[in-house]
Amino acid sequence: NVSEQMYAPTAIKAGVSAYVSKRSDLKDLEATITKVTEGKVVFSETVKKSIEMLSKGKKSERLFKKLSTREIEVLRYLNDGKKNKEVAQILGLDEKTISTYKLRLLAKLDVTNLVDLLKKAKDLDVI
Repeated sequence: NVSEQMYAPTAIKAGVSAYVSKRSDLKDLEATITKVTEGKVVFSETVKKSIEMLSKGKKSERLFKKLSTREIEVLRYLNDGKKNKEVAQILGLDEKTISTYKLRLLAKLDVTNLVDLLKKAKDLDVI
């Protein structure tokens, strides 16, 4: 689940005790709530694998952790060939805000242009 891979690591960094996909059935949700009340931390195998991937590897690969959920979202739209204006309309943001996100992404991934940004993001399995 793409949203789970995108949002869960950010939620975990924020200190949540569990991450349950909205597609989970009621029984799973109930079991998770019970475990959390017992002081346990609960994540799906998909989330665990994402966390393991993020915590392993070279320092450059851990740059992914520094990206916000919104930056990743913008990056994925840019990778789909969308222009700043289109991304702004989709997300209900100002076009200048998208430009700011793009500049932050360039800086965080240490690249100077969109082509290199998208290539590095693909190499890091961000997109």
